[in-house]
Amino acid sequence: MAQESLRALLAGLVDYAGLFPPSQLSMAESVRNYAAYLRGDESWILGRFVVPVARLDEFTAAAAEYIGSEGVAPWRLTVLAPADYAEALPAIATFNERHRGARIDCVEWKAASTDEILRVGGLIPPGLTTFVEIPHAGDPLPWVKSIAEAGAHAKFRTGGLTPEVVPPVQQVLAFLEACDRFDVSFKATAGLHHPIRAVHSLTYQPDSPVCQTHGFLNVFMGAAFLRTGVPSPEIADLLAEESVASFSFNRGGVTWRGHWMSSQRIRTTRERFAIAFGSCSFEEPLADLREAGLL
Repeated sequence: MAQESLRALLAGLVDYAGLFPPSQLSMAESVRNYAAYLRGDESWILGRFVVPVARLDEFTAAAAEYIGSEGVAPWRLTVLAPADYAEALPAIATFNERHRGARIDCVEWKAASTDEILRVGGLIPPGLTTFVEIPHAGDPLPWVKSIAEAGAHAKFRTGGLTPEVVPPVQQVLAFLEACDRFDVSFKATAGLHHPIRAVHSLTYQPDSPVCQTHGFLNVFMGAAFLRTGVPSPEIADLLAEESVASFSFNRGGVTWRGHWMSSQRIRTTRERFAIAFGSCSFEEPLADLREAGLL
């Protein structure tokens, strides 16, 4: 059984994005997987189901046999909006009005400019958390500032299918610092299939490119320790950490190389700051956690 501090870190952490690369499963297979994960022993780690707003009708048809059954909690969905954020809102409202077995409470949207973020800020309906994806390169500060002014939340791409889209440690740190400075909560997406930083294949193909990838323990523990006031150079070291054994999780909290944080502080950070990450695989992160002896 996972220690209390690890449970605080992992609870609801992984939004399942099986529809997206590199898995890129069919809707039927993705829905079937999510339904199975909800029944599994590690369902407490599972977050929302990720689906493009344009595929909501397809989702409804595929999920009909799973959602809405008596005694089954409503599925939580996060939807990807098109370039025109406003276009997604009628479809989201209609979906939520028609379905009791599933509810959209998050939307993810990729911004083209900081001005566009400010315009969208006036459109966000009550009760709909909006994560705004910003560029994975360049200075994140003006983007996150605009997100704060718009009353939205940030989304950052931590990897992808090719090495050039994997941001360096300093870029991830700059993003976390910007979110901390403006008190903007965030989610990550892509490239976080493994708990600790290491060299991995970027796809499931035999000829897949290989490079150093970020770990979700690194990113989310880095975010949590940053909020406690640990200096940036040490957060950079944490983001670059390659030994899972350097993290010691117990009932009261977690220790990393002389720094300690309580389970309650981790829980608060997850609820208010470091929200989740999207992954096309739920099984791969769990397998690595088991191999490391954490689950």
